[in-house]
Amino acid sequence: MYETNAHRVYLVRQEEAGEPAPAVRSALVAELRAASRSGPVAVVLELGRATAVDPSLAAFWLGLLEDREADVAVVAVVTTARSLRLATLAFSAVVSFRHLPVEVRAHALADDAFNWAASALSRAAAARRLAGMARV
Repeated sequence: MYETNAHRVYLVRQEEAGEPAPAVRSALVAELRAASRSGPVAVVLELGRATAVDPSLAAFWLGLLEDREADVAVVAVVTTARSLRLATLAFSAVVSFRHLPVEVRAHALADDAFNWAASALSRAAAARRLAGMARV
């Protein structure tokens, strides 16, 4: 379901339309909280061939982004579906309206998403260090 690389970027594969199963959800949240103790993290959410998702998925991710213990600074959504690209844009607007320090963007290719996420995470970490917000 999820994995990480050396750049603190987590890949989450979402195979189903709804939120992750409770056991997976708990493990993912715990992992992101633990990793966040030493700084922000990024998530690449790969939606596969999905053309729609259940609203509970957005609610799960919004709750995670609001979690003070999980310092998710970047979310890259990998999808080619126009409907999900538009949903990602709307989700990004909700994140912005809630004044959450998180960048959200859709990408058609996983490689592009990883490259952008790593770059955006680097910028976010630097900005937080400058602002004295880095968690250590």
